[in-house]
Amino acid sequence: LGKLTTSNTAFALELFRTLSQANSAGNIFVSPLSISSALAMVYLGAKGDTAAQMLEKELTQERLNEWTDRKNMDVDSEVVVHLPKFKLEEDYELNDPLAKLGMKNVFCAGSADLSGMNGEGGLFLSTVAHKAFVEVNEEGTEAAAATAGMVAFCMLREEHFTADHPFLFFIRHNKTKSILFFGRFSSPQ
Repeated sequence: LGKLTTSNTAFALELFRTLSQANSAGNIFVSPLSISSALAMVYLGAKGDTAAQMLEKELTQERLNEWTDRKNMDVDSEVVVHLPKFKLEEDYELNDPLAKLGMKNVFCAGSADLSGMNGEGGLFLSTVAHKAFVEVNEEGTEAAAATAGMVAFCMLREEHFTADHPFLFFIRHNKTKSILFFGRFSSPQ
């Protein structure tokens, strides 16, 4: 339990930290999605360079990892966050993309081998669908502000992060650094 508490405390202290060393323009903001999870939401290009300009600078997995590395985070700042409300929802039918990647047999009744699922066989996939959903609203902002208030005693200066033009965002699993969802906010409409 002590190790879990230490891990949760370390994770909570990452709330509202900016990446001042690797990103002196303050153009990246990292916020955990909750204290008890290992996921973080990262906003790129909300001030300074736009999302398109950041993509033009060869945005890579390695560069994202560098920008979000703990060693590059400023732990002495309380950040006041101003984000637009947005909701993104998208549905994908993945049969064709998966077939193009080589998963053809799994969709054919006569040749699919999913016997590991029922021990008998005769199973195949008819459709693979994916639905992505992200919503940022007042409730999320209020929850983050309440958490930040609990650790405000150790903050030395206050900074503002205002997302006032198009930006990229992603949700990342911190332990594996795997990007689970990547999106772009372009317009308040």
